[in-house]
Amino acid sequence: DFDLIKRNSIVTYFIYENINYEDLRLLEIFCELHINLNPNLDITIFTNISTLKDNLNFKSVRLYIYKINIFDKKFIDTRTIINYLLTIYFSKNKYICFFDFDILPLCSYEEIFSVKTVGLTYYPEWKTVNKFPFNGGFQILNLSNTKNIQKFNDYFIKIYEKVITNQKNYYSIIKIENHRQGDLSSWWGDQFSYLELLNGIKIPEFKNDFEINFKGVEYKFFHQQVYNNAPIKLKLFEKYDEQLMTYIERISSYTKLIHLTGHKRKKHMEQIYQFVKNKFNLI
Repeated sequence: DFDLIKRNSIVTYFIYENINYEDLRLLEIFCELHINLNPNLDITIFTNISTLKDNLNFKSVRLYIYKINIFDKKFIDTRTIINYLLTIYFSKNKYICFFDFDILPLCSYEEIFSVKTVGLTYYPEWKTVNKFPFNGGFQILNLSNTKNIQKFNDYFIKIYEKVITNQKNYYSIIKIENHRQGDLSSWWGDQFSYLELLNGIKIPEFKNDFEINFKGVEYKFFHQQVYNNAPIKLKLFEKYDEQLMTYIERISSYTKLIHLTGHKRKKHMEQIYQFVKNKFNLI
């Protein structure tokens, strides 16, 4: 019953064949920090794990968990379809934000709920550092703008189908180093789809956010180092020490959302959690 959800909503997915402690703990931290730092939003989790609600130590009236009878290794297919349906079933008077659950807040970020239609993060120097310019783990939709949301959804689904059908061609056209090749319906399919969908947008080479109307849809682009930062240096710390905490404090001066992709970043989730709790006196 999606009518229960009244505020701005973060949606994430927890779809696994088996639960492991690291992912479960990260999901708990994700829920606790996002809810406690941002009083005007709820979190909705879609999962194939029937016992997830019981296994999560964090509880909140603003946390909703829905069981879906899906376990498909083609995760990007699953996420793309459900995201599309949610823009129809969620009430139209609020924002919905799709986050990977390894994106943790370092402070409040409610200003992002101001986009006119679609909000994404971008990386201006993507060609230089061999990164995708748009990250599929962060997407904001203003559901009150029904007409433009429908237009965006239709564009994206068509582009996604094109990318999946012709994925060998995309791997040959776009070469991102250090990213494994595989079935794009399981991984990277949304990243390549954003590249194709937004082909023609000139990304300014500066660190400010910017807005643009592209093919009739209004986009707001948030700089990735501020709102979706996956710092490479974080992977280099082997254990907890003062240097790690000094580094976390330094990046928190310009990063609002940190993306803990990969085990080498995730292993520092407890230190990040404690840093944020101490900084904002969270109980």
